[in-house]
Amino acid sequence: SRSRFDYLLKVDVTSGIESMNQDERIRNRVQDPAVMVEYLEALKGRIASGEAADYEGWKQINASRDGIERWAVLKGLKVNLDAIFGDRAIPLYYSGKCYMMSRPLAEYSALSGQELAEKFTSNLPGGEDLLVGCWNQDFMNERSSDSG
Repeated sequence: SRSRFDYLLKVDVTSGIESMNQDERIRNRVQDPAVMVEYLEALKGRIASGEAADYEGWKQINASRDGIERWAVLKGLKVNLDAIFGDRAIPLYYSGKCYMMSRPLAEYSALSGQELAEKFTSNLPGGEDLLVGCWNQDFMNERSSDSG
């Protein structure tokens, strides 16, 4: 039997649940967990009223190639952004601290996202949050071409 859901919510353990986080070296913790709780309360309201987007999150990221390459160096990773993006612009995406995707976006990602996921695995390991942003961009492009 398949599980049914309307939205899939991703929250990192470093998002203010400090009792579960024993590694003091981890950076980029949410500085004010109360702000995230406020976001989640508002999200709950948008979901209940049918106003939630297919993809939204607590903090939007507008990454540059240089920024991603600096991140990779800090993590000790080798990346090949051209193999993933070519001339394509890097889409906006949400921080992995907290984001949500709708069932239609999750289904699109599961059915159509394998090739891009494999490119990320080989060329941008650890970039899964950006991968979700790319899936969303492709999903939105496909939706607009279907309705146009």
